[in-house]
Amino acid sequence: MIRRKLVPLFCLWTAVALAAGPTARELVKSAQAKAASEDKVVLLNFGASWCPYCQRLDAWLERPEIKRVFIRYFVPVQLSVRETEHKATSKRPDTRGADSLFDRYGGPASIPLLVFLDKQGKVIVNSIRTDKTNIASPGRPEEASFFVQMLKKAAPRISDEDLKVVETSLKAIDKPLLD
Repeated sequence: MIRRKLVPLFCLWTAVALAAGPTARELVKSAQAKAASEDKVVLLNFGASWCPYCQRLDAWLERPEIKRVFIRYFVPVQLSVRETEHKATSKRPDTRGADSLFDRYGGPASIPLLVFLDKQGKVIVNSIRTDKTNIASPGRPEEASFFVQMLKKAAPRISDEDLKVVETSLKAIDKPLLD
């Protein structure tokens, strides 16, 4: 009798878990495997659909000239956090388990937060400066400079030409990523 009641409950739980998509750890583990096979660095991008800074950063990362540079050196992983804080304007759910990774890798700083991991999952650099300000969405020249230095540290083999593409794009933005 109990078994008959537990089987449908187990099936429902399994269906809900599968529908929710992969966990943050599963996404990171998959990215690490890909990064190892392609000699790249994992790029974690913590953000939220309601966050204007996150939206601007994501749009910038999708620009063809920027995307070409980033996919050459990085395996990107988009992780949604803090969506439940803004249910009314949220367009997607939190990535399961992303909050604990966010805290581990630099939170509870503001979002977006960029974290670069080596193939073993060790943090190379994140977008938090030593003064604790987060510059994942650089808007001022000194922030753009830090962003470029962050990329150099994350991917030492990044070419000067690719760094120039990033820097030029940041400086040419009509409306800063962060205002």
